[in-house]
Amino acid sequence: SVKEVINLVSNPNFTDTGSELVDNNDFSNSTTDWSANGSSTISVGTHEGRSDVADINITGTSTADRIEQSFTYVDGASYKVTVEVYVVSGSFRIDSRDTFVTSDFISTTTTGEWQTLTAYITAIQSGTDVIWLRSNSPGEVSQFYVDSVSVKELGADWGVSAVGGISFNGSGLSLD
Repeated sequence: SVKEVINLVSNPNFTDTGSELVDNNDFSNSTTDWSANGSSTISVGTHEGRSDVADINITGTSTADRIEQSFTYVDGASYKVTVEVYVVSGSFRIDSRDTFVTSDFISTTTTGEWQTLTAYITAIQSGTDVIWLRSNSPGEVSQFYVDSVSVKELGADWGVSAVGGISFNGSGLSLD
């Protein structure tokens, strides 16, 4: 006998992502949607061979010295975070409050080269909070360039299909 394997779930590994959730994620609209807090500055220009790049300087030693953007989390949703960053001096970290995501998204101390950093996070609470761009360690003065910041929900296209009398209705499998 021949068995046919039918996958009822499209994208079962949740590798596909939804639309971009960060406003002005590529800094093509200058610093719109981004705010400097504490002893930090942000400007946009051409740096290390790329245009529309954010030049971020963290000049203070407080954890409140950072760049931020408002972001809305959905409890239980998983997200793919990708950042294109060039650390000039110090370090870089992207994260949020621990009440929304339990750990830092991703960080680096590698200087002098463009890096693509990727992390996968899961929200532990629904609501509007922030995404922070800052030094990896509190008290560290840093300068870094950011070409883009991307946050996309994983499995956003997760869907199901009916096959030969078997369907999924959102509350379980149904055999017709």
